Amino acid sequence: VSVTASSFSIVNESGGNGLGRGLLLFNGQTVCDDGFSDNSAAAICGLMGYSGFDSWSYGQVYSTQTNYQIGLDDVICSSGSWDSCSYSYIDNCSHGEDVHLNCVPEVSFLVMKISIFLTSFNFMSIHTV
Repeated sequence: VSVTASSFSIVNESGGNGLGRGLLLFNGQTVCDDGFSDNSAAAICGLMGYSGFDSWSYGQVYSTQTNYQIGLDDVICSSGSWDSCSYSYIDNCSHGEDVHLNCVPEVSFLVMKISIFLTSFNFMSIHTV
């Protein structure tokens, strides 16, 4: 099974788009914290198109977590690149070990959002290349 950017998503407590902050899912299933590190967080956020991460944690924070199966474990990365990672589809985890990840958007994404916001209020127009 090939892992791509669309393999991962981050959801909020209600299961909606967490906009890069919340419960980490792999193909709609949670990711266990065994072996997870800052390198793992950087690699996954990078694969998803973010510039990095500012924090990650684990635990059963959302009551809805038990609605998901646990799908990925032992995500061990030697660098912040997904190519350096190994992982397992077999878990020995509970939802108390689910990863919560806070990715940091690309700067161009932030500029685009700010531009749309300011333009909608006719404050100014920012042109991006």
